Amino acid sequence: MIGLGGQDDLLRSNGLLQNRYTRKEQREFATALL
Repeated sequence: MIGLGGQDDLLRSNGLLQNRYTRKEQREFATALL
């Protein structure tokens, strides 16, 4: 996944991507936040 600086840190701190989302969902979720 492309590092997005503060946004990437936010996603990791929330623990959502690694714990609850698949690769495809990660991409869609990140795109939705842009």
